[in-house]
Amino acid sequence: MPQMDELLTGTKAFQAPILACSLGQLATSFRGFFATCAAMYLCLAVSLWITLPMSALAAGFLVRIFITDMTPKQLWRRRDGRK
Repeated sequence: MPQMDELLTGTKAFQAPILACSLGQLATSFRGFFATCAAMYLCLAVSLWITLPMSALAAGFLVRIFITDMTPKQLWRRRDGRK
């Protein structure tokens, strides 16, 4: 099993965030969320049973937005107390 020093040196390139990837993830998440909400609104006139499964999809997009936006700053703290 690799030691902690070996793991840290091997993952050093992945520790810095990539702004373009983050913005792309946020854009696709928001686009999917708003498209699903619009589709839910339009399908509500047809049937509630069509709209309800779409709400689970919208909830998934909302969770993805929260994780993409908040995870690096708020949720994951290092064990030694540093950000």
